Amino acid sequence: MQTVDVNIVTYNSKQHLLHLVDSLVYQNIPHGSISLHIIDNASQDGTIECLTELLATRGKKFAKMVIEPSETNIGFGRAHNRAAKLGSSPFILILNPDTELAPNCLSTLLAIARTSNKKVAAW
Repeated sequence: MQTVDVNIVTYNSKQHLLHLVDSLVYQNIPHGSISLHIIDNASQDGTIECLTELLATRGKKFAKMVIEPSETNIGFGRAHNRAAKLGSSPFILILNPDTELAPNCLSTLLAIARTSNKKVAAW
């Protein structure tokens, strides 16, 4: 089964995480098709604790769920570069923490990606 790497950078994003993670859990693709990589930029609002709880309760739905806290805010770009190194899928989806996906979002994106010019980086 081919997976998609979903990379998220958080900073004081606790209020959004349940909706985002649940929108990934309820995608109409097989469970285990998503590798979730989250880099936290030194949040102070309980983001890490919230992510740890989500990992415990929803982590089995993902091929992999990695949470990496950073001691300092390393910035959006650098954190996404760090997240990209955690995955191995030919497909990477970068999401902001306040994103919620429609249930058919990933199946649609993956279908287009698999049939499009492989040199295209975004659809």
